[in-house]
Amino acid sequence: MIFRKLTQRLSFDLSRNPKRDALWFIVIFVLGLSFRLLPHPSNISPLAGLLFLASREIRSNLVLLILPLFVGFIGDLFLKTDASAFFVTAGFVLSAFLGRVLLQSSFSFLRLGAASLLSSLSFFVLSNFGVWFAGYLYSRDLSGLVQCFTLALPFFERSMLSDLVCSFGIFGLLVWVKRIRGENVQALERNSTGSN
Repeated sequence: MIFRKLTQRLSFDLSRNPKRDALWFIVIFVLGLSFRLLPHPSNISPLAGLLFLASREIRSNLVLLILPLFVGFIGDLFLKTDASAFFVTAGFVLSAFLGRVLLQSSFSFLRLGAASLLSSLSFFVLSNFGVWFAGYLYSRDLSGLVQCFTLALPFFERSMLSDLVCSFGIFGLLVWVKRIRGENVQALERNSTGSN
């Protein structure tokens, strides 16, 4: 039963309004890439919140998978990247996946907070493992791995706070816009047809 629900939730169905998915893809791609490329304090970014929004609004899992890959890889073309870039992009993909699993069928701000915290933690683990794995800052042994994660803890705190604030801000704005438009915003629940 649980496996069936998960596979239904993760199916690659392109028949659910591809124009709507394309519009959301373009908007979130441009915003995500802009925030990635424009100067900003380290580990302060709305990208996780934008990917959570994409996981709620983009119906196609294939389009949702491509979005963080494009933001990551195209951003890497403009940024000085190293061997850890793959792990950073994997963190973006995992954020979109967490949003899909935790927020698609049922939304609450508690679920959003959980998704945000899990996203921050997974990004911290993946990106710092990538920095350690690249081998240019830390020795490739257990002490180097421990040193890498220990020195990254202050960045984790900033990243976690940023993910929470930006995610709640983005979804708070979504609720506000839906109220202005006269739409039902109670828990942002989708009906069985998947329309808003």
